[in-house]
Amino acid sequence: MQLVSTGVITIVDVNDGVSVYAASVYLQQLTQPATPAGGSFDFATGALTPPAGWSATQPSTTTSATWMAIYLFKAPTPNATITAGTWSVPVIVAVTGAPGNSARRCYCKSALASLASTPATIATGGASSFPPNDSWGTGTVWQATPPALAASELLYQSDGVYEVATGNTVWNVPYLSSMKVGSLSAITTETGALTIGAGGHIKSGQTAFDTGTGFWIEGGATPKMSLGSSDNGITWDGNTFTIRGNAIIGTGNLALDSATKGKSVSLTPTSIPTGSVTTAVDGTVDFDAAPEASDRGTFVFLFDLYLEPNTSSGIKWHIEAQRSLDGGGSWANTTISWDVKLPSDASGDFQDVAMIGYYAAMAGINASAVKFRIRASHSSGSTRDVGATGATCQLTILEMKR
Repeated sequence: MQLVSTGVITIVDVNDGVSVYAASVYLQQLTQPATPAGGSFDFATGALTPPAGWSATQPSTTTSATWMAIYLFKAPTPNATITAGTWSVPVIVAVTGAPGNSARRCYCKSALASLASTPATIATGGASSFPPNDSWGTGTVWQATPPALAASELLYQSDGVYEVATGNTVWNVPYLSSMKVGSLSAITTETGALTIGAGGHIKSGQTAFDTGTGFWIEGGATPKMSLGSSDNGITWDGNTFTIRGNAIIGTGNLALDSATKGKSVSLTPTSIPTGSVTTAVDGTVDFDAAPEASDRGTFVFLFDLYLEPNTSSGIKWHIEAQRSLDGGGSWANTTISWDVKLPSDASGDFQDVAMIGYYAAMAGINASAVKFRIRASHSSGSTRDVGATGATCQLTILEMKR
């Protein structure tokens, strides 16, 4: 028969009918003990008598090393008591280190701007004690967890060490750990991450977004930013970035209002009576005044018009652009006009006509604010319409800058 064990003895050959028992004994001491000898095992009762000074059971705790030795008892008869010879060389099976010192922290809240720096340390008895009340400052009450802060309160923290040798906790001078303020004033501030709550803002000079001189940065659902003043500065209102003044790009100069502007309007369907007299189509495109006449660009007109045809004969439409410098009180023709011929259409479906033109002369416009519109006439013998339900006309004008 072959005996397999997971202990020190791994494989042992024994004869059939021989009883065997692998025994372990234990001893606690700092250094390795001498190899034990002696002891016995009663196969009839299962009782193990360990060698002198050794234990048949492993101690549950220890402050020094636990050593183990093994002996394989073999009995020719089932009820024999066998005396052991020399056991195996003892080996360490367990060791428990001595307890070490522990780090501790305590907290207090206070309205005091600072706490005292003396004494340098305070010793308190035990591993769960705290500095006495009023330590390092009147009104301080120290505890294990950070207390909730009200406005204008500061959180102080002291770090300590519990020393096993003395049984005391030694606390160090506290320091500012956190604070909660409704308003904060400081000469200089150096900080890492700075988080502004939803709806909060950072400002200097300006009293609200784009109000006054200075800057304003605002969070929330629609972030906003303004810098400068209403005359010179930049703004972002959550949708549009605006520059007031000059913007230098590379080594060149992008002058005020020098970027291309585009404006568009949907024209209201308008009935045009018969005859050669032109009739204004409802809808205007407005441009603000420019600082100087030299700041004006070339106006480019883009039309998308739906014109009504004749059902039995062709029709000639005349379209012309006008401008007004007094807010629409009076109108003058520009140099832009088109003549469009439509063939007859028995269905009467409106014809989609796209046109483009440009107004470079800017006659009389210069730096003034200006409105643009179109007028129409036709050669039909009865009223015809520009635009209809489901056939919306569009007038788009671009001011192309240098």
